[in-house]
Amino acid sequence: MTTIKSRIREYFRENPGAIFILAFQILLMITAITLIDGNQSLANEIAVYGYYLLVVGIILQIITFLRKR
Repeated sequence: MTTIKSRIREYFRENPGAIFILAFQILLMITAITLIDGNQSLANEIAVYGYYLLVVGIILQIITFLRKR
């Protein structure tokens, strides 16, 4: 069990943008659920925050990629 935790921790250290991309995916699912419930304005707001997380995550991943080159 501790090896799995250490592998996950190491992965997020090597890929700092991954946590933001994971958060984006979670917000995307929440957006879909919110749309099913019929609250479009809240879904749009959540989607915008999710998009910001995606942009930050991709920028961090690009920086990490360029540093490793």
